[in-house]
Parts: sequence; structure tokens; C-alpha cells
Amino acid sequence: MTPKPTERTLPHILIETSSIIEQSTASNFADIINNKGLSLEKKRREHAEMFATTEWFIPTAIVLYITKPYFESFLKEMGKDHYQLLKKGLKYLFSEAYKYKIKKIASSGSKKKISSDKQYSLGLSLFFQTHNLGVIKFLFEEEMNTDDAQKAIDRITAFIIALNEGSIEESFVSKMIERRSFGETILMSYEAAADEFVVLDVRRMVTAEDYPRISGTSISK
Repeated sequence: MTPKPTERTLPHILIETSSIIEQSTASNFADIINNKGLSLEKKRREHAEMFATTEWFIPTAIVLYITKPYFESFLKEMGKDHYQLLKKGLKYLFSEAYKYKIKKIASSGSKKKISSDKQYSLGLSLFFQTHNLGVIKFLFEEEMNTDDAQKAIDRITAFIIALNEGSIEESFVSKMIERRSFGETILMSYEAAADEFVVLDVRRMVTAEDYPRISGTSISK
């Protein structure tokens, strides 16, 4: 999994790109969302071809991590206007990430090959650090057109605002807590066709003996 920034060096936003992504992508994103007082950190990592994990935990080619200080200090000073820049930046990252087709390869030891459940992209994922629920990781559907991606980004940013304002229904928050993983991470996706959020059941995935373990990936453009 992508390591979390430490509290000691926590920026408002961290973007991490794999070596398969053009190096200018992070800088272009930074230019799009640039604002006075915004702290942004860029990291670069070598693309790993081998993994020993289940598919929802594979690091995506682009990882965006938005921390508590962004919500608790920066937005309080700047207001919600910066969300418009953030959405614009996210839409740019989507267009860059989805240039590549990154396919999962199941371990030869898995009883089951690639999951027949809904597939999620290895191109882009979003991490939001919440006030009291741990970290939310948003996954994107593997096959998404531009319109669906824009809708997903609009819905996700609106959801995060509502969550930070405490206006999400308690029953849904309870489901998020119930399905939280061992590392205090809540995995979620926005399903465009149904226009709804889904909280992924991490416990079912990591305990099922026949759930595929991933040994690697293949990339095409």
C-alpha cells in the first residue's frame, strides 16, 4: 500500500506518480490547483511489476492523498472555492491515468484468477484523511468514459465536504465504520450507472480463500 505521510511533515496534498506516468503530470496538477497558502508535495516512485497482495490494495499509477490539514486549516481560510480547482485538477489526473491500460495478473497459487466482481482501475486512486473515521480510499471503475469520470469526481468531492460537515446519514457512516480495514482504511467507489456510493467489504476480500492474490501487472497505452 502507499505509505501515509507522517504527521510531522504533513502537507495539505500529496501526489505520488509511478514511473510509467509522465513526469510533468504532477507539476501540471500542482499548477492547476495552486493557491496561496497551499502546501503540496510531489513524490515519484519506480513502477513495481510484482506484488504480493489483493487487488484493492495495489498502488495505483497516480495516488492523490488529501490530508486533515487541508480540511481543517486551509479550507477554513480559503472557503470552498478551492474545491473547484481541486475538481479541475482531479479531472486532469483522470485523463492522464486512463491513457494506460494496466491489467492485473493473478498469482499462480490463487484458487481463483482475476475477480469476477467489478474491476477497479490501477491508474488513479484518491485518499482522504478524515477527522475521526481514519482514511478513505476511493477507487475508480476500470471502464469509465469522460462524462462518468466527471460525475464521479463531482460526487466524491461533494461527499467529502458533506462528511466533514457531519451531514452524511448515520446509517451510511456506520456501514463505513463496519467495513473499515485493519489499517483503518475505508475502501469506497462511486458507481456511475447506479449513481451511488459503495463501501467495499475489505473483510470479505482478505479472508476468502478463493479470492485472487495478485502477483503482477501488465501495461499498455
